[in-house]
Amino acid sequence: GKHMMKLLLSLLITGASAAPAWPYSCAAGENVTSVRFSLAGQVWVVTGADGRLGYRVTSAALRNGAKVIATSIDAATASANCAKLAGDFPRPNVKCLALDLSTFANVKTLAAEIAADNKVVDVLVNVAATMGQGTVTSDGVIDTMAVNIISPALLTSLLKPQMSAASKPRVVFVGSANCYDPLDWPATDQVDAAVAWTTGAKPHPGTSPYYWYSFSKFTLAQYAAELAKRVPSITAFSVNPGFFRDDPEKYRDQCHPQLLFTPCPQYPDQGATSTFFTAAQPGIESYSGSLIDFDTKFLTSSPFWVQSGDSCVPRTLPPPWTDSERSQWYDAVQKMISS
Repeated sequence: GKHMMKLLLSLLITGASAAPAWPYSCAAGENVTSVRFSLAGQVWVVTGADGRLGYRVTSAALRNGAKVIATSIDAATASANCAKLAGDFPRPNVKCLALDLSTFANVKTLAAEIAADNKVVDVLVNVAATMGQGTVTSDGVIDTMAVNIISPALLTSLLKPQMSAASKPRVVFVGSANCYDPLDWPATDQVDAAVAWTTGAKPHPGTSPYYWYSFSKFTLAQYAAELAKRVPSITAFSVNPGFFRDDPEKYRDQCHPQLLFTPCPQYPDQGATSTFFTAAQPGIESYSGSLIDFDTKFLTSSPFWVQSGDSCVPRTLPPPWTDSERSQWYDAVQKMISS
């Protein structure tokens, strides 16, 4: 449909009480520029704010009245991003700062800079990501893991005082459908294995050149779900934004056999809709911890998973982890960022 959110008039009956079913969805073709929320007075932090997704999320937040702290990998890129935003918006309420997530020291510097200027942060959207090369950083974690999950967890933790001062704080971790990729887990002690791979103590078992990316996005969704339990005062989501390119026609053959939603690929303004929805939609706090995504079916052989239907809907977390592994992984990440 034409409208961003379709209200479904169904009720989910649980025992004697009735709770409304999830009433929202976004078609793959819905455009973020048509989405409207009242964000006046809110302060947003968006990492990777100059990228294909981050720029659209930053723009949507500004368009809907928020003040945005927009980060880019270095000062020159941040400055260029602010100049571009100033071309798109008359006097945008935005501050562009440098944040290279590959080291914890950079994250601490940025968090201190944000805290000095802002008593309150309402929304943190962790967009920045890398494919990475699998080298160990000075903080003792694999570069892809540092940028895609460990440093975002650190930033979230450091901004907790500012977020706790907000009336309804929210953190969004941007994932990927690659979180559903097979990761060749050992039969037991999977979190121990995950920690050994993340710290470079042992090589991961995969052969795919995208393994680190898939693994980082899998562990990110698990972390977000556990964060929602551990810090109930802050709503936490992960979201898989879809597949979008500046020139979709050129990449159409990359959609099948896995990505069956239409259009595929999306334009960036379509691909950003579910991320902006997840960050801005009021009234969904009771679903904290969810992964927001298209409908995903798991297969026992290649291509292992297939996506279709609409997004902006809570979906099942990627297997095989349970609450027990999520809890252990959360503790392991907290240990890494506190060292």
